[in-house]
Amino acid sequence: MPLSLQFMEDVWVRRSFSAAGHTLLVYDYLLTFSEEFVYIWKSPWTAIKIMFLLSRYGNLIGQTVIRLEEAGLLAHDSQKFCQGFAIFSTCFMLVSIESIHILVLLRAWAIWGTRRRVTNIFAWSYVVYIVVLMASSVWGLYTGNSRSLCTVFLFSRKNDFASVVHFQFLRVAQVCVATGPSR
Repeated sequence: MPLSLQFMEDVWVRRSFSAAGHTLLVYDYLLTFSEEFVYIWKSPWTAIKIMFLLSRYGNLIGQTVIRLEEAGLLAHDSQKFCQGFAIFSTCFMLVSIESIHILVLLRAWAIWGTRRRVTNIFAWSYVVYIVVLMASSVWGLYTGNSRSLCTVFLFSRKNDFASVVHFQFLRVAQVCVATGPSR
Protein backbone atom coordinates (compact mmCIF):
# COMPACT_ATOMS: atom_id res chain seq x y z
CA MET A 1 0.00 0.00 0.00
CA PRO A 2 1.54 3.32 -1.03
CA LEU A 3 1.78 5.95 1.66
CA SER A 4 0.64 9.50 1.15
CA LEU A 5 2.95 12.44 1.57
CA GLN A 6 0.65 13.67 4.36
CA PHE A 7 1.07 10.40 6.26
CA MET A 8 4.86 10.53 6.02
CA GLU A 9 4.83 14.17 7.14
CA ASP A 10 2.67 13.17 10.11
CA VAL A 11 5.14 10.43 11.06
CA TRP A 12 8.00 12.93 10.76
CA VAL A 13 6.15 15.44 12.99
CA ARG A 14 5.42 12.65 15.51
CA ARG A 15 9.08 11.65 15.61
CA SER A 16 10.26 15.28 15.83
CA PHE A 17 7.96 16.18 18.72
CA SER A 18 8.86 12.94 20.48
CA ALA A 19 12.59 13.73 20.16
CA ALA A 20 12.09 17.33 21.34
CA GLY A 21 9.93 16.28 24.30
CA HIS A 22 12.32 13.56 25.39
CA THR A 23 15.28 15.93 25.07
CA LEU A 24 13.54 18.43 27.37
CA LEU A 25 12.67 15.65 29.83
CA VAL A 26 16.29 14.47 30.06
CA TYR A 27 17.51 18.09 30.26
CA ASP A 28 15.14 18.73 33.17
CA TYR A 29 16.42 15.64 34.97
CA LEU A 30 20.00 16.81 34.50
CA LEU A 31 19.17 20.35 35.69
CA THR A 32 17.47 19.18 38.88
CA PHE A 33 19.64 16.20 39.78
CA SER A 34 21.94 18.13 42.14
CA GLU A 35 18.96 19.35 44.21
CA GLU A 36 17.41 15.90 44.05
CA PHE A 37 20.63 14.40 45.37
CA VAL A 38 20.76 16.83 48.31
CA TYR A 39 17.07 16.79 49.25
CA ILE A 40 15.88 13.35 48.19
CA TRP A 41 18.76 10.87 48.02
CA LYS A 42 20.33 12.00 51.31
CA SER A 43 17.02 11.97 53.20
CA PRO A 44 15.79 8.92 55.13
CA TRP A 45 13.92 6.25 53.20
CA THR A 46 10.15 6.68 53.50
CA ALA A 47 7.13 5.55 51.51
CA ILE A 48 6.88 9.04 49.99
CA LYS A 49 10.53 8.99 48.91
CA ILE A 50 10.07 5.58 47.30
CA MET A 51 6.93 6.73 45.47
CA PHE A 52 8.69 9.88 44.28
CA LEU A 53 11.70 7.95 42.96
CA LEU A 54 9.52 5.28 41.30
CA SER A 55 7.44 7.99 39.67
CA ARG A 56 10.45 10.05 38.58
CA TYR A 57 12.65 7.25 37.25
CA GLY A 58 9.82 4.96 36.16
CA ASN A 59 8.57 7.79 33.97
CA LEU A 60 12.04 8.45 32.60
CA ILE A 61 12.56 4.79 31.72
CA GLY A 62 9.07 4.42 30.25
CA GLN A 63 9.39 7.60 28.20
CA THR A 64 12.80 6.42 26.95
CA VAL A 65 11.30 3.13 25.76
CA ILE A 66 8.50 5.04 24.02
CA ARG A 67 11.08 7.37 22.44
CA LEU A 68 13.11 4.43 21.14
CA GLU A 69 9.99 3.04 19.47
CA GLU A 70 9.11 6.47 18.06
CA ALA A 71 12.60 6.61 16.53
CA GLY A 72 11.96 3.26 14.83
CA LEU A 73 14.59 1.41 16.84
CA LEU A 74 12.33 -1.21 18.46
CA ALA A 75 9.51 -2.30 16.12
CA HIS A 76 11.53 -4.58 13.79
CA ASP A 77 8.55 -5.15 11.46
CA SER A 78 6.63 -7.11 14.11
CA GLN A 79 2.86 -6.81 14.47
CA LYS A 80 3.03 -8.73 17.75
CA PHE A 81 5.61 -6.30 19.16
CA CYS A 82 3.51 -3.29 18.15
CA GLN A 83 0.37 -4.75 19.69
CA GLY A 84 2.21 -5.41 22.96
CA PHE A 85 3.85 -2.00 22.79
CA ALA A 86 0.47 -0.30 22.30
CA ILE A 87 -0.82 -2.03 25.44
CA PHE A 88 2.37 -1.16 27.34
CA SER A 89 2.32 2.51 26.35
CA THR A 90 -1.39 2.93 27.11
CA CYS A 91 -1.13 1.26 30.52
CA PHE A 92 2.14 3.10 31.23
CA MET A 93 0.46 6.44 30.64
CA LEU A 94 -2.40 5.49 32.96
CA VAL A 95 -0.04 4.36 35.74
CA SER A 96 2.14 7.44 35.22
CA ILE A 97 -0.79 9.81 35.57
CA GLU A 98 -2.15 7.98 38.61
CA SER A 99 1.24 8.00 40.37
CA ILE A 100 1.28 11.78 40.01
CA HIS A 101 -2.29 12.00 41.34
CA ILE A 102 -1.33 9.95 44.38
CA LEU A 103 1.75 12.07 45.07
CA VAL A 104 -0.35 15.25 44.88
CA LEU A 105 -2.94 13.73 47.23
CA LEU A 106 -0.22 12.75 49.70
CA ARG A 107 1.26 16.23 49.57
CA ALA A 108 -2.14 17.84 50.14
CA TRP A 109 -2.77 15.39 52.99
CA ALA A 110 0.51 16.41 54.63
CA ILE A 111 -0.19 20.14 54.15
CA TRP A 112 -3.80 20.02 55.37
CA GLY A 113 -3.01 17.83 58.33
CA THR A 114 -2.95 14.14 58.83
CA ARG A 115 -6.26 14.00 60.68
CA ARG A 116 -8.42 10.93 60.20
CA ARG A 117 -11.24 12.96 58.60
CA VAL A 118 -8.89 14.44 55.95
CA THR A 119 -7.48 10.98 55.27
CA ASN A 120 -10.98 9.55 54.77
CA ILE A 121 -12.05 12.39 52.46
CA PHE A 122 -8.94 11.98 50.28
CA ALA A 123 -9.08 8.18 50.23
CA TRP A 124 -12.77 7.97 49.37
CA SER A 125 -12.52 10.75 46.80
CA TYR A 126 -9.74 8.86 45.05
CA VAL A 127 -11.65 5.56 45.20
CA VAL A 128 -14.72 7.23 43.65
CA TYR A 129 -12.51 8.76 40.95
CA ILE A 130 -10.99 5.36 40.09
CA VAL A 131 -14.40 3.64 40.05
CA VAL A 132 -15.81 6.30 37.70
CA LEU A 133 -12.70 6.06 35.48
CA MET A 134 -12.87 2.27 35.23
CA ALA A 135 -16.67 2.20 34.78
CA SER A 136 -16.53 4.73 31.95
CA SER A 137 -13.68 2.78 30.32
CA VAL A 138 -15.59 -0.50 30.50
CA TRP A 139 -18.79 1.20 29.27
CA GLY A 140 -16.88 2.70 26.35
CA LEU A 141 -15.36 -0.67 25.50
CA TYR A 142 -18.66 -2.53 25.48
CA THR A 143 -20.59 0.17 23.62
CA GLY A 144 -17.86 0.54 21.01
CA ASN A 145 -17.03 4.14 21.91
CA SER A 146 -13.58 3.39 23.30
CA ARG A 147 -10.45 1.93 21.73
CA SER A 148 -8.36 2.05 24.89
CA LEU A 149 -5.94 -0.85 24.63
CA CYS A 150 -5.34 -0.87 28.38
CA THR A 151 -9.08 -1.36 28.91
CA VAL A 152 -9.16 -4.09 26.26
CA PHE A 153 -6.20 -5.78 27.93
CA LEU A 154 -7.77 -5.64 31.39
CA PHE A 155 -11.40 -6.39 30.58
CA SER A 156 -11.52 -8.26 27.28
CA ARG A 157 -13.10 -11.70 27.33
CA LYS A 158 -10.83 -12.84 24.52
CA ASN A 159 -7.12 -12.20 24.27
CA ASP A 160 -7.06 -11.59 20.53
CA PHE A 161 -5.45 -8.16 20.31
CA ALA A 162 -4.91 -8.54 16.57
CA SER A 163 -8.65 -8.01 16.15
CA VAL A 164 -8.41 -4.76 18.12
CA VAL A 165 -5.65 -3.02 16.19
CA HIS A 166 -3.51 -3.67 13.12
CA PHE A 167 -0.36 -1.74 12.24
CA GLN A 168 -0.70 -1.76 8.46
CA PHE A 169 2.07 0.80 7.82
CA LEU A 170 4.70 -0.88 10.02
CA ARG A 171 6.70 -2.36 7.17
CA VAL A 172 7.12 1.02 5.44
CA ALA A 173 7.15 3.50 8.34
CA GLN A 174 9.21 1.28 10.73
CA VAL A 175 7.20 2.62 13.66
CA CYS A 176 4.03 1.34 15.33
CA VAL A 177 1.39 3.56 13.70
CA ALA A 178 -2.15 2.22 13.59
CA THR A 179 -5.08 3.54 11.67
CA GLY A 180 -7.66 5.31 13.75
CA PRO A 181 -11.25 4.19 14.01
CA SER A 182 -13.36 5.21 11.04
CA ARG A 183 -16.50 7.21 11.69
